[in-house]
Amino acid sequence: MQTLDHPSTPLAASCPMHGRVQKIVRLGMDDELVFPKRRRVFTQYFTDTLGATQLHLYFGDSQISFDETDLFGFGESLATQSTFAAGSATQWGAGYAWERVRPLLEELIYEGVLRRATPHNYDAGTGLRQDGARTSLLPPAPSAVARTWFECETIT
Repeated sequence: MQTLDHPSTPLAASCPMHGRVQKIVRLGMDDELVFPKRRRVFTQYFTDTLGATQLHLYFGDSQISFDETDLFGFGESLATQSTFAAGSATQWGAGYAWERVRPLLEELIYEGVLRRATPHNYDAGTGLRQDGARTSLLPPAPSAVARTWFECETIT
């Protein structure tokens, strides 16, 4: 895998992170990706004042807009995926070249829309743990002792 230097968006000069550079790992076709907010996604076609059609994916307070009509199939399929191999995105819609899909997926990872599948947020093929429970997509919270929902009243 290669890493790329990706400059972050310009921030205010008073910000301590001003000028930081983030490392991005080059995405491979076999890499498993997770779309953690997929259940909250809804799609909408929109026609602007010039008559051009756009596809919008809304999830929470975020949105993804596709203004290239040949990418509408990619956007529609993305909205239905919870986990997928990066290379499978080449078969979405009318089919795309990997060189076209990879930068889109890398940008979605960079923006936090997609995540790489890891053993603690995804189990091969199903997204379920061995006992049938779904693993959390949230990072572990720091705690001095392990807690359960049975302690809810005590904790809150």
